Amino acid sequence: MFEGLKALLENEFPKNCPSCGRCYPSLDAFLIETKGVTLGSGIMDYHADESVPRLTVCRNCVCGSTLATFCSDRRDTSPEGQRRMRFQNLLELFRSRGVSEDVARAELRAFVRGEPL
Repeated sequence: MFEGLKALLENEFPKNCPSCGRCYPSLDAFLIETKGVTLGSGIMDYHADESVPRLTVCRNCVCGSTLATFCSDRRDTSPEGQRRMRFQNLLELFRSRGVSEDVARAELRAFVRGEPL
C-alpha cells in the first residue's frame, strides 16, 4: 500500500517520537518499524496547492503514540510520465505473451516513431 511514496520534506527524517524518543531514520524505517493506525489505512489526502498531490501518512510508534509524516507520490503524472507508464504496461503485456523484452522494446519504439512494422 505504501509503495511509491517518498518523504515530501527534506527535514521529515530522521523522525523522533515525542513520547518515547525512538528515532526513525528514513521513510522506509518509519513504514516498517511502526504499526498501522487502528482505523483506516492511515493515509489521508492533503492538498496545500493543486500542483503536487500530497499525503499525510499516520502510523503508530512502538510505544503507541501516533506519528504523521507528509509524503508525495513518486509517480510522474505529467504527459511524459503517462507515456512512459503506457509504454511500460505494453512492454509487460508483450513479455507475458512470450515476446522477449528486447524484441518488444524495439517493436514498440518503432511503432512510436511511426516506422513500418
